[in-house]
Amino acid sequence: MFTRNYVEIVGHIGNVTVKEDGKKRVHLSVATSEVWKDGDEKKEKTLWHNITIFRPALVDFAEKYLAKGRYVRVEASLKPFEYEKDDTKHYGVDLIASQVDFLDKKPD
Repeated sequence: MFTRNYVEIVGHIGNVTVKEDGKKRVHLSVATSEVWKDGDEKKEKTLWHNITIFRPALVDFAEKYLAKGRYVRVEASLKPFEYEKDDTKHYGVDLIASQVDFLDKKPD
């Protein structure tokens, strides 16, 4: 899937949550890290990405196989959203997964 609205996230899963309120979906968080040196000091910054899976076959796969700590590659599209709170508009972007691949070995 290569469109203008495409991201690829490679990192470790933080958590996996299954939701069922009308339509079953899976929410997962994936951590990506940036490491650099500042003089002699090694620094690291971790960014968490919240991803939602809606496709039924991928939801079934996620329920069975995705778990905290697994190293994955996620292909997703960006879905912008907005909401109003306290008379202030807020904006964000949801990541909607279209593919998830394992990059680590199957756990024992």
